[in-house]
Amino acid sequence: MLDDFEERLQETAVQLPVEEPPVLLRHFTGQDTVAFVFTHNRSRFTIAPSPRPGPASEARKAMQTFHWFYSRASTVTAQAAISNLLLSHDGYSFHSKMEDDFNLHVLYADTVKMDDVEMLSNEIITNARRRLEDVVRD
Repeated sequence: MLDDFEERLQETAVQLPVEEPPVLLRHFTGQDTVAFVFTHNRSRFTIAPSPRPGPASEARKAMQTFHWFYSRASTVTAQAAISNLLLSHDGYSFHSKMEDDFNLHVLYADTVKMDDVEMLSNEIITNARRRLEDVVRD
């Protein structure tokens, strides 16, 4: 009787959907990156990792700062044919890079030197493209 009950219970159990693991900043870049959004234009595949763990006030400030820079960069790039834009304010650096197949917008902490921004952004692009290939393959 118990075996019969267990069998029926297993048959009627609803399988939980498999959730994708969270996308973490550390999978794409180092500690000096505050936030980024990568969008592959043809597939519309987008990567926007959550802020690093920490106090909620820090995450909120990071996202507000990212949105502030993103808004200004979007305004500038919409008005001119710019494919590479670097903004700096209050110690933060913001890099927008738009090419035919992707858009990348990155907020860097004040510890990043302006000379390193392009290299760090290219690292994110490389890792994001690798992730895209993994998703397409699965």
